[in-house]
Amino acid sequence: MAIKEKIFVGIPSKIVGKEFANFFKKLTSKKEEVINVSHYLKQPFYEIKNVAIGLPFRIKNTEVLGIKQIQLNEIEKKKLVESVKKIKDNLSSLN
Repeated sequence: MAIKEKIFVGIPSKIVGKEFANFFKKLTSKKEEVINVSHYLKQPFYEIKNVAIGLPFRIKNTEVLGIKQIQLNEIEKKKLVESVKKIKDNLSSLN
């Protein structure tokens, strides 16, 4: 008799439900909250533009207030720029 293993793929629904509830709570909150959103950068952000990256956005009562200001040190800035360059290089190799 063969033993069958259960293989689960993806995120369990309980976790998804909890995360969606937390997201919706922040989105509709009357106080300012921060959510991470993928955003296409048309204008330079730490020398980065013309690519979509995840950034923290300030929101309040379903209104997007803007990107939360981030103070990166030189090492963090260098790593961010290098990471985005790798993303762009990988994407351009798909063409």
